[in-house]
Amino acid sequence: MATEKQIAANRLNAQKSTGPRTAEGKSIAARNPLRDGLLASTVVLEGESQTRFLEVLNAFIAEVQPNTASEMMLVENMAVCRWRQMRIWGFEKSVISQEVARQEAEPNEATPSAGQNVETARAFHSLGGKSRALDLRQRCENAYSRQFARCVDRIKQGRRRQAQQLPSPLKKPANAQNPHNQRS
Repeated sequence: MATEKQIAANRLNAQKSTGPRTAEGKSIAARNPLRDGLLASTVVLEGESQTRFLEVLNAFIAEVQPNTASEMMLVENMAVCRWRQMRIWGFEKSVISQEVARQEAEPNEATPSAGQNVETARAFHSLGGKSRALDLRQRCENAYSRQFARCVDRIKQGRRRQAQQLPSPLKKPANAQNPHNQRS
């Protein structure tokens, strides 16, 4: 999740942008709201904030500054992974809170209330024994985390490949001749 400072910096950087300059760039940029809106409506569940999802997506776009369609797809995938990971964290909170409430509602004279940390630990332990919810949550979180890391790695690999393919301004191509040494 982006901090307020990062969001403010992103907004400041966005104000400095001159936007696309070519006709092709302007055409692509004109389709951004459609693409982003479709992505948000596909990923964001009822009760979740599409605006907040788009803030996460735009923060990644500002940070990575994708140069190609493939990089943009990887950035979108990163935002989706992060969104789903945050959703899983919310699920965990809800499941444990519900179990704490259920245990508090049961009369248990053998163990009086010992504070919130103990109650949460009991709920966590109870869920671990009765349900696979916490195991599923962990598997999902790990999968999203690995998928996010793969996207970051693929962007880095692609940029390294591009950097290796670009001719250095200091190096001359092997077949280039020096015009000063040519004989006429």
